[in-house]
Amino acid sequence: MGNYRLTRVDAEGMRGVEEQLQAVYRRCFVEPPWSEDEEQLAKQPERFAEHLGEPGAHGVLATLDGVVVGSIHGWPAASGRAGTPLYERIFAGVDAALHPLLGPPALEVVEFMVDPAHQGRGLGRDLLTEFVAGYPRAWLCTHAEAPARRLYDAAGWSAVGSFSSSGRVPLVVYLSCTFG
Repeated sequence: MGNYRLTRVDAEGMRGVEEQLQAVYRRCFVEPPWSEDEEQLAKQPERFAEHLGEPGAHGVLATLDGVVVGSIHGWPAASGRAGTPLYERIFAGVDAALHPLLGPPALEVVEFMVDPAHQGRGLGRDLLTEFVAGYPRAWLCTHAEAPARRLYDAAGWSAVGSFSSSGRVPLVVYLSCTFG
């Protein structure tokens, strides 16, 4: 087995490996705690396209022998998002005193996945570290029962709130202000 390679990419670079990313997504999110069904999985390409249309969308790809085995993507936080339904739920679940920390110049980590066959080897930690490098803070939302919470806790991120998605999935908001 070769070594993992991490590559920073812009939205176009993410689009260039979309089929591979869809396959990794399916392997990651069909399992508990996410347990996405076929209908939810079928909507992922549309969500992915929306993500990559966000200003400043970029990511980091993890490959092994040229095959994508993990990725993380997001964008710089923008002002004025609190009025959208998703952000209203997020902000309602976070203490108002922390709201400014979720805005610029923070980085929003929107999607983060490592193929289950490659988990437990430090690849997720390396992807997260590479993606947030250069930002004074970053935040993300994850399932309340996600095993990745151990990674965020170990990396010094703090759970700063919780809310439920429109589909009633329990989510936790994590924030990190420990890098620059």
